[in-house]
Amino acid sequence: MDGTQARPVAREGRGVDLDYPPEIETLRDEVRAFIAAKMPRIRKRAGIRSPEPEEIPAIRRWTADLFEAGYLGAHWPREFGGSPGRDPLVDFVIEEELALADAPSPIGAFGLAAGALIGFGSPLQQRR
Repeated sequence: MDGTQARPVAREGRGVDLDYPPEIETLRDEVRAFIAAKMPRIRKRAGIRSPEPEEIPAIRRWTADLFEAGYLGAHWPREFGGSPGRDPLVDFVIEEELALADAPSPIGAFGLAAGALIGFGSPLQQRR
């Protein structure tokens, strides 16, 4: 989807909406179907960020499913499962749909830890 761009469209009384190209709308439908099929049903608790111990296996499976589908880690180097150069609009749509579904976040600071390990970890740490 190189060069794909959403076009801003003014709508009377509603601010600015974005008209997405058809392939982005198709992606949105795919992400919604993925979420409906794979997202664990975990009760949100106000003010609590940590999952209950019994929820951890489901969240780990969910995180693995997201990576396997290519919905997480796209900015990582290819050798670590990433898709560098992917259209940022794809990542935006994925993140938007995950947020709209109130999907559970991966456990821990996977983005921070992964970046540190990719950039500074030993080969052994990177393999793990």
